[in-house]
Amino acid sequence: MIARRLLASVLTIGSFVLFALPVAADSLTILSPIDFADREQVRDAVEAECELQTKVPAYIKAYAEKRASVTLAPDAKGARGRVLRVEIAEVRESGRAGPKALTIEGELVENGRVIGTIRARRTSVGGPLVGFRGQCGILHRCAKALGKDVARWLEAPAMGVELMN
Repeated sequence: MIARRLLASVLTIGSFVLFALPVAADSLTILSPIDFADREQVRDAVEAECELQTKVPAYIKAYAEKRASVTLAPDAKGARGRVLRVEIAEVRESGRAGPKALTIEGELVENGRVIGTIRARRTSVGGPLVGFRGQCGILHRCAKALGKDVARWLEAPAMGVELMN
């Protein structure tokens, strides 16, 4: 009986200590703003108005920081932990009506070594409020979905991952 109480006390104390200590979070730096792989294929209006170069990394950060300490930085100088480099591979816009698509490519680097690569695309027709969304609004829906996709991939990064919808 005394042994059970002692064991219960140790487990309780152990649980308290476990919850009292902060869990060390991984550190991730996302390079931002990102660039277009082929700037000539992106209309100037989309580049200037949609702000995809900052929206994409911001969405990745928003979803990834639930599991890690995330920083946006213009370069990898002084970065601790992992570094995520992303670029916009393609922006597909089919005029005012019709689906829009955003494709990104990224690589995750740790200690100077690439530990994961991803290519992901999201397509949207605008959702239920399509009449109230402009082209940038629809592309932002794609960027937000890509942010969630990349954050999920960051939990278990692998080489050559393709998430194309």
